[in-house]
Amino acid sequence: MICEICKEDYKWHFNSRFCWLDCKEEWKRLVRRKYNQSDKWKDAMIRWHKNPKRIETEKKYRNTDNAKVLAVERSMRCLKNNEHLQVKKKQRDKQHWYKRRALIKELWNIDFIALKEKFEELWNKCLYCWCLERIEIDHIKPLSKWGTNDLDNLQPLCKSCNSSKWNKYESKM
Repeated sequence: MICEICKEDYKWHFNSRFCWLDCKEEWKRLVRRKYNQSDKWKDAMIRWHKNPKRIETEKKYRNTDNAKVLAVERSMRCLKNNEHLQVKKKQRDKQHWYKRRALIKELWNIDFIALKEKFEELWNKCLYCWCLERIEIDHIKPLSKWGTNDLDNLQPLCKSCNSSKWNKYESKM
């Protein structure tokens, strides 16, 4: 018999059209590629995307922690393989850090006399645990979440409370 893929002669075996598993796998790839270019495949994909059960299960899955981890891994793989996406990400990061540096520079433009008065109104104590030691300036809405350096956004916190708060922000509604 002659293999359909590599055209080599091989010993016939019942229900066999290929000489080796590699040829069989290659044939499967060719058939799949041909099917993916057909209208039948396009219609099947449209039906699949419009299926309400698929949409519902996908929404449930996307909210799981595992899905979020896998999404990050996929995006990192995509970034590694596509140079134009790497360039876009670098530009985005550059803009982000310019904004961040500008916000940090604004911190030194604060009227420290007004800040001292505000802290004295709050008794120079940590607003969380009311201790007096190692008081720091804390941003109620953190700079990482695009908070400002306005006096209304600053509060006194001790070092341990400030570090445990990290960049959490509870909006007052």
